[in-house]
Amino acid sequence: MGLSSNTRINTVKLDDQNNRIVVAMLTKITEEGTQSLDDVRFQAEAAVKREKSAQALKEEFKKSLSTATNIDELAKEMSLVPESVSLLSFSSNSVPGGFEPNIVGAFYGVEQGQMSNPVVGNNGVYVVSTEAIKESPAPKDYSALKKQLESQLQPRVDFEVYNALKELAEIEDNRSKFY
Repeated sequence: MGLSSNTRINTVKLDDQNNRIVVAMLTKITEEGTQSLDDVRFQAEAAVKREKSAQALKEEFKKSLSTATNIDELAKEMSLVPESVSLLSFSSNSVPGGFEPNIVGAFYGVEQGQMSNPVVGNNGVYVVSTEAIKESPAPKDYSALKKQLESQLQPRVDFEVYNALKELAEIEDNRSKFY
């Protein structure tokens, strides 16, 4: 939904996007380019505080990692409680602390029994340790997976063809204005 020259603040616009009607109201117009400090002060302060806190925690972890030999010793030295996460897979993106794809990824870079370097996540700074690795056997027959993917993608074909034809026809659908 692009802005036209006669668009004003607090005006409502209807837009039909892929058979869905979007109702939008303009609340503020920001000119392209660098925003003033007053406009972004809150966001900048929050980002800087989060970054400084993460750096301080990483340094504290690094200092404790130099003497600790396992995750339990590290937790005891830093007055923390270690938390277990079981059965992570490549499709996981969260841990008990919330959405943490960086932390889940850190598990796959750590050898069994070793501890990672401090990793900054969305909700804090973490050190991870892998206790056991369970190898997943590769499937011998992919026909069930093939059928599943075909059943998921087949209905999408008709939808995509319809949308491509609709765009090529250059027909503007104004039915939503009358019904």
